[in-house]
Amino acid sequence: FSVCHGYDCYYRTKVALSAKDELHIQNLLKKTNRSADDVRKALCAVIELFE
Repeated sequence: FSVCHGYDCYYRTKVALSAKDELHIQNLLKKTNRSADDVRKALCAVIELFE
């Protein structure tokens, strides 16, 4: 998939996730107890992986 960045999507960078990365992200999201706070924490962890 492409990640849009730079001023107003000036740059587009193609990114690929390995199967291990995808599994890690899925596990992070599955561990939430569905509270809003847990979901936010899980999403923060996923965003950290991308950065």
